Amino acid sequence: MSNLTHLIDRGWVKTIDQEKTVRVKGGTVPSVVTRYEIAAPGIEKLEGESEFKPPDRYAGINIAATGSNVITLGDGNVVNAQFAQLHSELNAL
Repeated sequence: MSNLTHLIDRGWVKTIDQEKTVRVKGGTVPSVVTRYEIAAPGIEKLEGESEFKPPDRYAGINIAATGSNVITLGDGNVVNAQFAQLHSELNAL
């Protein structure tokens, strides 16, 4: 049982609780059955990483912060937070 707890804590195994009722003399009694399934990290630990990788969220976008409030995006596009109010005024126009 301690090994199972370790696997759950590491995220390699997940628990699934299924609630049901059991009929007994005089009525029903609630019952919870716990099932265990191997999770994706557990499968990767046993079989190696999947060949299907999630795409890079920002592929092709270069974001680098330099200096105070100046951010360089993509191919040298520069955003300076000093002009944020000007930007909002231009949008209003």
